[in-house]
Amino acid sequence: MRPATGYTSGMTFPNEPSTTERVTRSKPDRHFGAGLIGGVLLLILALVFVFENATKVDVRIFVPEVRMPLLVALLIAGILGSLATMLLQLHHRHRRR
Repeated sequence: MRPATGYTSGMTFPNEPSTTERVTRSKPDRHFGAGLIGGVLLLILALVFVFENATKVDVRIFVPEVRMPLLVALLIAGILGSLATMLLQLHHRHRRR
């Protein structure tokens, strides 16, 4: 409980800063940065991509023909392509030494 205004006994209260401390309070940044805008646009494009590529397709590589959504087939192809690229870069790096 706080004492009435004007009462000064030299007491400090636990949740209040002392008179010697400088209290600086900054306003939270409420502006939209380029990263946030880019992230939102990327999310919107990803959602459009997911909903546009939800149709089922037949895929046949090394296994018998499999029916799966086009999105899953594209994601698998992208992951396999990324892995192949990383392996080729690693191989190239070791050949240089």
